[in-house]
Amino acid sequence: MQMLEPHHHTLFYPASEKALSDATEARERSAKKLTLPGAILCPHASYSFVLQALHRSFTSVGAIKPSLVVFLGPLHKEILTSDEPAFLVSTEREGIRIGALECRFSPVLIKTLQKEFPSALCCQDSYFEEEAAFELTIPFIESYFPGVPVLPLLSGGMNSKQIKTYAQILNSIVERQNDTLFIISANANALLPSQQAQIQAEAFLSSLQSGQGFLDNLVSSCNKNSLQALSLLPSIKGPWQMTGLFCKGEEYDQIQSFSDTKEKYVWQFTAYAGVIDEQL
Repeated sequence: MQMLEPHHHTLFYPASEKALSDATEARERSAKKLTLPGAILCPHASYSFVLQALHRSFTSVGAIKPSLVVFLGPLHKEILTSDEPAFLVSTEREGIRIGALECRFSPVLIKTLQKEFPSALCCQDSYFEEEAAFELTIPFIESYFPGVPVLPLLSGGMNSKQIKTYAQILNSIVERQNDTLFIISANANALLPSQQAQIQAEAFLSSLQSGQGFLDNLVSSCNKNSLQALSLLPSIKGPWQMTGLFCKGEEYDQIQSFSDTKEKYVWQFTAYAGVIDEQL
């Protein structure tokens, strides 16, 4: 198999196979299950900051069994001119190996989407070498959903027309596989001084709770375009349900400002979008 090479171990997650396995081992999950299609919100940062939050994201939706996981990650660099007019990035590789873990991708679906949306999606591995969010989430995906194929999509800046096309791509995926789980990797705000971080994290929270408005000027989340595109899907309507508010590895009951004016902060939330099966 042609596999992506890992690039972000040690800094973002343990290089040791045992330490990585121990850190990401699936924990007890909620008794109630998220009805698919659905989505979960995951933060990205070093495990020293987000390990507990990542487990919260995955455990809150129950022991669900998707047939496909679609990872929607941020792209912090600009799309290269040679790859334009594409604004979404995937890979033609068949999977990725991280330590002893092997995660399969969905290359047939990726090629199908490329044919259906040729001007929107390109496959270029170099973007994955610079984006840690995808790589640090993969061990959790494989731990909680072993053997389920993953379709990775990275996105950066977009205009309104491109966001609508993005939503069409996501809807096309759901039409093919209704039991799809979307995993959106996004922090609540950019790295900011405490008071600004609080204001922008509150704006992000407001958007999540209303299920829209992610393009507000105060929302500095690095992956807000993915959230906006997902909000346009008819199969995943309504507000996000919050399951945790975290900052620097600590959980809080509410967003707040800290007294240290020199330090900068990033808020990280966990949430799910969709319907919980109350019959369980």
